[in-house]
Amino acid sequence: MKLGWILWLASILGGNVQEQTCLATTVYLEARDQPIEGQYAVAEVALRRREAGQWGDNVCDVVKSSGQFAPTLLSRDYPVENGRAWQRAWKVAGNSLQNWRLPPANRKIYVPGATHFYAHQIANPAWAAHGEPVAVIGDHSFYRVDGVRRAESLPASNGTPAEAPVARPAVHEVDAEAIAAARAVPLALNAPR
Repeated sequence: MKLGWILWLASILGGNVQEQTCLATTVYLEARDQPIEGQYAVAEVALRRREAGQWGDNVCDVVKSSGQFAPTLLSRDYPVENGRAWQRAWKVAGNSLQNWRLPPANRKIYVPGATHFYAHQIANPAWAAHGEPVAVIGDHSFYRVDGVRRAESLPASNGTPAEAPVARPAVHEVDAEAIAAARAVPLALNAPR
């Protein structure tokens, strides 16, 4: 299945299924080779951005905002072929959406306040110098960037991968049983990105 087909399908679906499809696509593309906590953290960043309303009022608008997440950075012909990783991303997306419907005080939070993240081997974003490190999970760093500003309002990246920041992995108020169950789903460690 191709990325373009999934995004087209999401565009004709409605409501929760549409949002879950867009969020699952983002989790798959951004973090399918990451620990389960990292996958939930990626979903959390997208949902926090939706809540802020500065990248869109729904998950699909947020993840398809130009240059923000993998769905806009990869070719529409990009193959989505790892079925297990897709199923896991679908479950993470559904659980994350359900979690985000709870009052803020009742939500399980993985990366408190994080509005941005990057993969260490891929990017060295300039906004990281303007943000506060929240967590390092797998090979992704999560940051709180004040004002949840769009990328075009921040300095450009120099394009070289950065060293991982000093922030320690942070998983707050996590349901250990849910993580253990999610970890039981095999992870495609060597899946192509």
